[in-house]
Amino acid sequence: MTNTIKQRDRGIDVLKGIAVFTMIFSNVAGEVLVHPHPLFLRLIGSLAAPIFVGISGYLFFLSVSRERVWKKIGERLLVLLFVSSSIDVFLWRIYPFFTVDVIYIIAISTLVISLMHNAQAPTRLIIAFVIIGLTPFVQDYFVYNQSLAPNQFYKDGAFDFSEPIIFSSVIKRYFIDGWFPFFPWVGIGILGTLIKEWRLPERNYRNNLLLIYLGIILITIGIVLWKHEFKMEKRENYTELFYPPTISYVLVYSGIVLLIERIFSKERNIGKLFLPIEILGKRTLLFYILHFILISVLNIISTNMNRKFNIDEYFLATSVVIFICFVVGFILERFNEKLQDLPSFVKTILGG
Repeated sequence: MTNTIKQRDRGIDVLKGIAVFTMIFSNVAGEVLVHPHPLFLRLIGSLAAPIFVGISGYLFFLSVSRERVWKKIGERLLVLLFVSSSIDVFLWRIYPFFTVDVIYIIAISTLVISLMHNAQAPTRLIIAFVIIGLTPFVQDYFVYNQSLAPNQFYKDGAFDFSEPIIFSSVIKRYFIDGWFPFFPWVGIGILGTLIKEWRLPERNYRNNLLLIYLGIILITIGIVLWKHEFKMEKRENYTELFYPPTISYVLVYSGIVLLIERIFSKERNIGKLFLPIEILGKRTLLFYILHFILISVLNIISTNMNRKFNIDEYFLATSVVIFICFVVGFILERFNEKLQDLPSFVKTILGG
């Protein structure tokens, strides 16, 4: 018998869809676009990660608060680790668990948040502020490394396991200088749990206005600080501005995410124009996997061309990737009710 499809929060789906949309722009550029990348692309590309990490914290905290099902926590962790390690091994040919990509830090945030599900909002806020506030100090003390060796086991068409694995370096990546280290990203995940507090139905117009003012204040303070600590650094060919993640970056993009969340918290603000974005947001894990598969194809094309894509080729390639994701999303949407009979592991990946 088909399971009942739960009512979705359309505003959150749109927010996650924006994250998927900007993620594709960012990751396609990181793999195939000739450097330097335009500043507007770097600004847009830096939006996806805080949305993913923050909203994942919110949704997981919400589910634990409602159900207290610890088996569900274990299942979620297994799915996340399976997906992230599979991408590492089969697409990038690198050792799994070493570079701390975004799915790994979401899994770690899930574990941390599950241990504090009884904590009140002020306690969670303080813990998040401590983690984020300590970030520049741990980066300076332990020395944030801008370069990140991929630890590949497959090079030049052959397996090669000769590269030494330095486990102290791996641990440092998880806390300091991996793609998404504990400092500050777990703090951002914990901040995401606070969305549960301000999305309560009894919140009134005044509270909503205060949150909008808060978003503007965060952006303003972040920009002022950014003038002092902003560096146009990059990690390899990647687009994002958070290598390393700074306090100013966290403030600016937390403010932006807060404002976007407030805009789409009212369903009347979600018109038909946002339907494709909403569909992307219903299946974020699936599109995370799919866009990397498509990017690996673009990598092959770039390699055969013996050069990176120019800006026009990049926008064409990115449009194709987004279009394919849209098509897959619309097809799955038509069969969404039948998908509810699939095993929970598969449903978690497919979303919907």
